[in-house]
Amino acid sequence: MASMTTVIYKPVDGLRYYLEERYLGKREQFPEDQKDYPNFFRNIEDYMKKHVHQEVIIGAALQGYGLLNDHGKEHIAMVIQRAGLILQGRIEDLSGYEIYLLLLAIHFHDVGNIYGRDDHEHRIFEVMEELGTLLPLDSPSKKYVAKIAMAHGGKINDSKDTISTLLMSDYLQGMHIRPALIAAILRFADEIADDHTRACRFLNKTKQIPPRNEVFHRYSECLQQAAIDGNTLILKFDLSMEKALKTCSKENKQSSRGYSKVFLYDEILERLKKCLCELEYCARYSRPFIQINSIRAEIEVHASNILNPLYKDSILLRLCGYPDMRNKPICDLLEKQPLAMNGQELKHQILEKSNAK
Repeated sequence: MASMTTVIYKPVDGLRYYLEERYLGKREQFPEDQKDYPNFFRNIEDYMKKHVHQEVIIGAALQGYGLLNDHGKEHIAMVIQRAGLILQGRIEDLSGYEIYLLLLAIHFHDVGNIYGRDDHEHRIFEVMEELGTLLPLDSPSKKYVAKIAMAHGGKINDSKDTISTLLMSDYLQGMHIRPALIAAILRFADEIADDHTRACRFLNKTKQIPPRNEVFHRYSECLQQAAIDGNTLILKFDLSMEKALKTCSKENKQSSRGYSKVFLYDEILERLKKCLCELEYCARYSRPFIQINSIRAEIEVHASNILNPLYKDSILLRLCGYPDMRNKPICDLLEKQPLAMNGQELKHQILEKSNAK
């Protein structure tokens, strides 16, 4: 028998706590009795934090992709936290080994950006192979973790339906696992981990973000951490008046400049559509683990040094199918029409209210 692992994590540590708890209390949920899985994971996590995650943004920049929002250890920690948030009580129905694979896949899902943003999902296994013996995973486990991580975005065989390439039920090292379920949890957790903790705030404030990346930092900066109320995901956006009124730059490969100008509010509406689309898609592979069926976005615009918002709205989106919803106007996905249908309308309403004061 393996020696007893020292208890390190508390319930607030989420998935890490449950990995340790399962190993200490349900050793039969892991393939090898002699392997200390919580300690094994900690060693991998420590190495990734020190030597890999910090180079992801640097690698993408060197390949000409500008300044991505955070893809480092803080983002990984946030995705782990979000995975626990969306699972809530259903985490009890994941095996210890599935939690272990989920944690590893989260750590590796963005590492391909070291080689550049395009098709970064397909280069995850390449990074794993480069790590060699520094990553003490057997070959079958490496490949499965890479496949699960790859499904978090992009395309496989020219299809965005990446999770369908994974089996609903399989065995790895003699243990029953649900690869498609694990991938769906990772993918949606990553989708809702794009809040203010990912923005380069000082560079954003001093207008030093490259034009092609500007809107992504602006979006992250105005989004609070996600919450869940019953079956509803809560996303709260807090925009300054200045950033609501002005357009910002967004990558556009069709433009001669490489970017176009958009209102931040329009980007928020587009991202809400994408979030709803990802919810429907991921829920297909993860029922009843992901039980969210609607998204409530609360949007406020504030002038500096004024307590009450110049603009405040709450819009509710409900599931209505994937993949067609991304081609639908935002009004077709809402319970009621928002106060502003686009950034230009928002600008007009803000100026009217601010001039009236």
